[in-house]
Amino acid sequence: MVINLHLEAFDAPTRIAQTTFVRSLAEKYAQTYPVIVLGDFNSSLNRTEEAQREAPKFSIEIMANAEQFTAAVPQPQWGEATATFPANQPRYKLDYIFYTPSTLELLNSQVIKSAGESSDHLPLMATFRFKEP
Repeated sequence: MVINLHLEAFDAPTRIAQTTFVRSLAEKYAQTYPVIVLGDFNSSLNRTEEAQREAPKFSIEIMANAEQFTAAVPQPQWGEATATFPANQPRYKLDYIFYTPSTLELLNSQVIKSAGESSDHLPLMATFRFKEP
């Protein structure tokens, strides 16, 4: 099951509600299927203008804290080295890939910097292998 998303950019309460819904949906599917959730979450731990006063401080924390999912890029590496926005001078990691490690093995993942400015975000790529049941 692949869930591709593009969450709200400018309204934090809407983005939090969307992230909560997507996580719930993904967790439901993960009971039966291997699941990949990917796309533009419009949330970055180093984007201070996004920070909320209450938890979750950043909407991406909702998905990052899901027990059934793992990020293709581990959270300690969520910095400028893996940033995806803006494409011409990436400073923020807004794009993520999460997967179910119980059913999928991550072989590799990367930000495709050679894509240049074909979009306002740099694309991500990951390769997975199904795990034996």
